Amino acid sequence: MKLDQRGSAVLSEDECRQQVANAAASSNIGRIAINGARSPYVIPVNFTVLDGAIVVRLGTGWAAFHLDGATVTFEVDQAAVSQHSGWSVVIEGVARAVTYDEVGRLGKNLPTPFVTEPGVRVFEIAPSKVTGRSVEPDQRGEHSTRDANGVEQVDEPLRSVHLDEDATTELQALLRSTLADLSSEIADTDNPEYRRTLLERRHVLEGIDVQVGQGHEDEKV
Repeated sequence: MKLDQRGSAVLSEDECRQQVANAAASSNIGRIAINGARSPYVIPVNFTVLDGAIVVRLGTGWAAFHLDGATVTFEVDQAAVSQHSGWSVVIEGVARAVTYDEVGRLGKNLPTPFVTEPGVRVFEIAPSKVTGRSVEPDQRGEHSTRDANGVEQVDEPLRSVHLDEDATTELQALLRSTLADLSSEIADTDNPEYRRTLLERRHVLEGIDVQVGQGHEDEKV
C-alpha cells in the first residue's frame, strides 16, 4: 500500500473506479466543478456510471448551458468520522451533452435526481485523469479495535432501553428485517471496504437487538 506525505493511502485507478461505481449504486452524491466567470462553480449531483463515464442529469440553468464541451472536475467521497476513515475520488475529464436518442437507450442508467422535477439535460464526463485517497485508523498510527472481519468492536455496553411490549415487538421486527437485508447485501458485494461498512452496521444492530430483547425480559421478572 502506497501512502502519500500525509499518511493517506493512494488508490489505484481501478480502486477509484470501483469506489465510484459503488457510490453510484448506493445513490451517493457527487460534485461537479466548472470554471465560472469569477470562481469555480460547484454543484451537487446524483450520478450513474456507464462504461467508465460519469452520467449526470441537469435542469435548465447556468451549469447545463456551460457544461457541454467543458473540462470539468468530478468528486465523490464517503466518510465515517467516528472511525477516522473514509475515501475520496477526483475525476478530471471533458463533459458532453448526451443526445435524446442516446438518452432513450440509457434505461436504468439514467440518473434519478432527488428533486421533484428532474431536468432533461443529460451529460456524460469521459475521465482523462482519475485519482483517489483513503484513510483508515491503522494508517494514522492509531490503535485498531477491529475483529478479523474488520468490524469495530464496542467495549462499552449500550444504554438500557425501556419499551412496552408492543413497541418492543415492533422494534425487534424492524431490526431483524434490516439485519436480513444487510446480510443479503453483504453476501452480494465484492467490495471489501463496503462489505466492512455493512458488517459494522450489522454488528451494531445485532447488539441493539440483543439488548432490546434482554431489557424486555428483565422487565418481566
